[in-house]
Amino acid sequence: MKRKIFEKGKEVKTPKKVVKEKHISFILDETGSMMGIKDKTISDFKEYLQSIKSFKGVFTLTKFNSNKVEVVYTKPIKEVPELTATTYLPDATTPLYDAIGKTIKALEVDEGKQELLVVILTDGQENASKEYDKKAITALMKEKEAKGWTFVYLGVGQAAWDEGHKMGMTNFAQAQSAGRAMNIGSGATMAFFDGGSSSVKYYMSKNRK
Repeated sequence: MKRKIFEKGKEVKTPKKVVKEKHISFILDETGSMMGIKDKTISDFKEYLQSIKSFKGVFTLTKFNSNKVEVVYTKPIKEVPELTATTYLPDATTPLYDAIGKTIKALEVDEGKQELLVVILTDGQENASKEYDKKAITALMKEKEAKGWTFVYLGVGQAAWDEGHKMGMTNFAQAQSAGRAMNIGSGATMAFFDGGSSSVKYYMSKNRK
């Protein structure tokens, strides 16, 4: 039973707790170095989506290489399409900073209205950004973390792992395969739905390697 609060003989109405909609933003490397694991990435992303389909919220996908940084869609989680051999086409080099920066800017319209989790999966080092550099991206992510955003960085291989360290990522994991990275991403996403940013931080601290 909810406890009533009275002041000077009158009941004081307590404000209702505002529950923010959860928003998952997935930034996916689509550069040439991912070609060797293209099919595996497609199947692993399918499994990732299946693991979160039961949750209510919004999902944004960003794909990137030096030919494009594309926010592909923003949809309810249950409506997110799987990747296919014609929608996932690895090519060119790695504008990682631009991909992160442009995605953040696209999400700012929902800042304060939604609880935001940004998942970044890459297998390479930054080598092609034109609009953002490491200093700018590090500062931007810290600014957003202070406002309640949560970032998860999944580095496939040593080069990507090193890049995460350069950016000062807090929630990071090194994986030797895209499959392992997707599994960690799935666990972090479920932790986000279960308990928010603190749960993600705890989960990632247990799954860094």
